[in-house]
Amino acid sequence: MAGLSKRIGVERGVSKPIYIAIAVLLIAILAITTTYLVSPPTQTVTTTVTSTSTLTLVRSVTHTVTVLHTLAMPYTVTNTITKTVTYTATKLHTITKTAFHTTTIVIPRMYPVEIVDALNRTVTIGSEPKRVVSLAPSITEILFALGLGDKVVGVDQYSNYPPEVVKLRKEGRIAVVGGYWNPDIEKILALKPDLVIASASVPSHVSIGEKLEKDYGIRVLFLKSGGAVTISDVFTDIWTVATVFGVEDRALELILTISRGIENIVRELHVNTARFRKVMILLGPPSWGYWTSGSGTFIDELITLAGGINVFSDKSGYVQVSKEDIVERNPEILIVTVMGGIEDAKRVYDEIVGDEALSKTDAVKSGRVYILVGEANDVMCRPGPRVVEALSILAQIIHPEIFGEVSRVDVYVPKSVKMCSEVSIALIEAGEVWLIEASY
Repeated sequence: MAGLSKRIGVERGVSKPIYIAIAVLLIAILAITTTYLVSPPTQTVTTTVTSTSTLTLVRSVTHTVTVLHTLAMPYTVTNTITKTVTYTATKLHTITKTAFHTTTIVIPRMYPVEIVDALNRTVTIGSEPKRVVSLAPSITEILFALGLGDKVVGVDQYSNYPPEVVKLRKEGRIAVVGGYWNPDIEKILALKPDLVIASASVPSHVSIGEKLEKDYGIRVLFLKSGGAVTISDVFTDIWTVATVFGVEDRALELILTISRGIENIVRELHVNTARFRKVMILLGPPSWGYWTSGSGTFIDELITLAGGINVFSDKSGYVQVSKEDIVERNPEILIVTVMGGIEDAKRVYDEIVGDEALSKTDAVKSGRVYILVGEANDVMCRPGPRVVEALSILAQIIHPEIFGEVSRVDVYVPKSVKMCSEVSIALIEAGEVWLIEASY
């Protein structure tokens, strides 16, 4: 890189003895910045000369060179050379010479690349993957968010975002290789992938990954994915995928966008001295059992960032609790994630509010029971690039007085139980005020 240089010569003036001109150098600027973009290298040189008289020029040139290398991401530099030289002669005759010189050179991702994955294994990627299979919806979303959708040939059956994924599946350009919990190894092999990206938290992914590598020589990369504990884990997954394909610049932009979105929500809570409210997120309908997120989970961190207190934060991981536990902890807000549509949401809502025990909770009494379906359910349960959307939904549900009432077709709450936010909050929160400190 340091050896890259270009020297631009200055054309000599044309002479005829009419006047003796003394050339005074007014400007000599050479600014260098360098970019490696696309192959093959290209070069464009444009020279503009304006002259209105014939002069004899005697000149000396001093170059002041400023070198600035802006390294946007590893393996990416930008280089532009612009030069302007102005000569002034006697009798106000002026010659201006301007040279523009642009050099474009490519430095491709250097392979092999070694990456430490979520299983703490050192994975060697020998060449750029061309055929990728994703075994989790959050992984699929990361690949497409980084502009790598053209490399995806297979996904799990729940990968439905972005909409392009659904379209490509219908067109047969992306195949479904089974469920999230039970991918089909034969369907994976049929696609002849050179990289499979899996979730380290799913036992079937780990066992299939071992078989793919040991028996078939197919490289497998594990991400935290559904096992993400924090939003930082999501960022790690994004960066890991980007490193494989040499698109760290895209990853940085995506991570910064997510971070700004989170910061904006947390700042509003802090400015408005929001009180943390007691929240429970029920994973699935009651008929599945009362499963919820304890501490050390992605959802637990979302609740905190959105200005809530997870009433089961003393539990660890994803746990099953009893109705009696729920009543005892008495959440002010109950949020239920459901795979299904609005009719499913209505049935789950009626089941909860009609339950004799759950009806004793503040959440049911005040009508603050929310059922998430469709995309709202997806973003809440997938540690991926749409984390800000999930956080925004929670912030509106928990603090409508700050962010406005949640108004989405995939968040169900009967209109008959919606209250005036200001009145209900004033009644419930007549006690202590808890401040949120922006530390993210």
